[in-house]
Amino acid sequence: MWSKQYPVLGTYADVVDVERYADGLQELLDDLKKRYDYNQRDAMLVLKDILGKTWNQNK
Repeated sequence: MWSKQYPVLGTYADVVDVERYADGLQELLDDLKKRYDYNQRDAMLVLKDILGKTWNQNK
């Protein structure tokens, strides 16, 4: 569904080293869970919010 609106979502997995970024994201999630005692969902929501704020600051 999203790849119709954003074609890169349908093609990036063929060119991007996904594991590299997934590993880095997992490390950030694990750090949030350990450092702030967040569960998996809350850590993901916090990381997503940080990414969104970073995106908006760099527009």
